[in-house]
Amino acid sequence: MAQQKCSSCGHDITRKEITKSLLKGYSPITCSKCGKVHLVQQISKLIIAMLVTFPIVFFVLLLSTAIGLSGPQTFVVGAILLAITLFSSPFIARCEPAENQQM
Repeated sequence: MAQQKCSSCGHDITRKEITKSLLKGYSPITCSKCGKVHLVQQISKLIIAMLVTFPIVFFVLLLSTAIGLSGPQTFVVGAILLAITLFSSPFIARCEPAENQQM
């Protein structure tokens, strides 16, 4: 995926800024160069929510009982799945200027 840029000045929006926004409940991302506010697109929010929820629920409810994993083993695998999802989410999230967002 290409590095995202500010729509007005072209300054790079870093993965760290996107991660902070995601961990703070999709808070606005402000360009450090020109001050323009960007928000995470609605479709990106939906995709990230599905990627966080479905694999963990599927694993915990279906596979862990079928495989016969103990409670701590299920917790560790669930934590690993969550970490993979959280570390990959900045690559999935797309940002757009705040005035382009529709409510």
